[in-house]
Amino acid sequence: MADVLAIIIHYVFLIGFSIGFYLIRNRKAKDILLKTVAVLCFFMHISIFWVNSLMGKNTVVNPTSSLIWPIAFCNVVMYLLLVVAFLPKESFWFRAIGCFVIFGGFFGTLGNIIGTSGYVANYSNFKGFLSHGLMTLGALMLLVGYIKPRAKDAIYVAMGFLLCGFIGITINLIFMFGIDSSVDAMWFRSGFVKRGGVFTTSWAMGIYIILFSFVFGILNDARYNLGIRKEGATKCQTQQNKHKLEQQKNTKRN
Repeated sequence: MADVLAIIIHYVFLIGFSIGFYLIRNRKAKDILLKTVAVLCFFMHISIFWVNSLMGKNTVVNPTSSLIWPIAFCNVVMYLLLVVAFLPKESFWFRAIGCFVIFGGFFGTLGNIIGTSGYVANYSNFKGFLSHGLMTLGALMLLVGYIKPRAKDAIYVAMGFLLCGFIGITINLIFMFGIDSSVDAMWFRSGFVKRGGVFTTSWAMGIYIILFSFVFGILNDARYNLGIRKEGATKCQTQQNKHKLEQQKNTKRN
């Protein structure tokens, strides 16, 4: 029951904050808020160090911890959110990385909700819940305030997953030789959902998200093109009305 209540409060806050962010017209204020959320997301992720220290617990980090290695897909998205928040907003890299963060943030948090329970059982779970929430919030802020993904932007999402794949393979190879062969970065062996079969492997989930981003982009393209046609029709009608008024004035003069 506590988990359900936490999820409800979580999404009500995310939706409400995103609407408020969309209504802000001051670009500088938006930039400051995005940077603040990105920084808070990162520090919430590593906050277990300070909490354990204050509680007198062991602060030594497991060498296979995702606190120091980007073992999970969400770790990569969190770090990229921190990068994209400080990039020039009109740059190529802002759009490219931002598109990946938007879709990766949504589905990364969804995976955390599916695969985790007991969000308020201990601080480790709680900080994971909050950091994923801030990651989703950052993704929503990019979507409603800066980037309108198009169908062609699915290539950026695909490149982001290739980057995650490269990171996962590299980390697994590093840990395979002497440190801890059980480490499964990017869920290459265990899958996104335990015992979910071939359809929940990391590669399968990557394909799902890329396809979703492509379909989302197609719908956005259609809305954009419809808006252009409507704007063109309105301008044409305005010009016709002006022409008629001029003809009427000329008729009266004659």
